[in-house]
Amino acid sequence: MLRFINWYIGKLHLAATNDSTLATTFLKVVNLMIPPPSLLSPAIAWRVWRGNWRPALSVPSRELEATRDTTRELN
Repeated sequence: MLRFINWYIGKLHLAATNDSTLATTFLKVVNLMIPPPSLLSPAIAWRVWRGNWRPALSVPSRELEATRDTTRELN
C-alpha cells in the first residue's frame, strides 16, 4: 500500500504543476485543513489521471533544452 501511495503522490505532484485544484487540495492536506484521504476522492483521482495522461514526447521541447543548457553552464 505504501508503494502505491508514494507512486500516486508523485503523479499528483506532476499533475498539480498544471492544475491549481490539485495543488490547492494537496496544500490543504499538508496544512491539515482537510483529511489525507481527500486526495483519493474520485474527483481528485480523475484530475491526477487526466494530468498525467499525455503522449510521450519524441523530441525534447525548447524549454527542456534551455534548462539543460543553463544547468550545464552552472557546472
